[in-house]
Order: sequence, then C-alpha cells, then structure tokens
Amino acid sequence: MEVERMEFAKINSKVYELTRVRCVKDKPLVYSKTYLKITNLPLEPGVYSESLYKFLEDEYNVIISRAGDQLEATLAEGVIAKKLEVAGGFPTFKRTRVAYDQYDNKVEYSICYYPGDKYRYSVNL
Repeated sequence: MEVERMEFAKINSKVYELTRVRCVKDKPLVYSKTYLKITNLPLEPGVYSESLYKFLEDEYNVIISRAGDQLEATLAEGVIAKKLEVAGGFPTFKRTRVAYDQYDNKVEYSICYYPGDKYRYSVNL
C-alpha cells in the first residue's frame, strides 16, 4: 500500500512548495521538494493522491509538455536522511527536474531523493 506524507507551503503569491515522502509498506521510497509556479493552488494535504501532473491537468488545465531531469549520486545527510529513514552518509540518487507547460512556461522545479538500495537507473540508446 502506497502512502504519501505531504505538506504544502505558500512561498509567495506565485510559488508553492510541496514536500512529499512517498512510502510503500510504511517505508520511504522517495523524498521530494517541488516548487510550483501556479497561482491559486489548494494548500491542504491529501488534495490529490495520484499523479501530480494529472491533477494539474484535470483541475487547472496545466499540461506538462516537456521536462528535463538531471541525475546524480549523493549521500543522505540531515533532513534527507531523516525523511528517508536512513543513516547519515547513506547512498542516494538525486533527481532535479524542470518542467514546462503547454505554453512553454516553467511551472515546476523539483528535487527528489531516492534510497540507493531501492532503485536502479538504466538508459537504452
């Protein structure tokens, strides 16, 4: 069973911060901070439970048309280790994403951390 611990915070009138920990069987599988440049978002946790992109499309007509990811190996420290429930210095994957809507406006900047023992990254060329 997947569980999501979620917090919204309004940074200013145009940017929201969404902090999430996604869990399976009560074990964290990803910790993320997402910054959304969309006005009038609801601030309550649990407002959506599936795909963020589907929620944005269905509720706000914001269609993510393209995104770019950067992946790197890191070590979990501080808040990241605590949220992932791992020891400091534990290997993690860090993914940074910038996503754009159908009008080519930047709407999302996110940083996600994944426990290194739970994920594998593959590229087919």
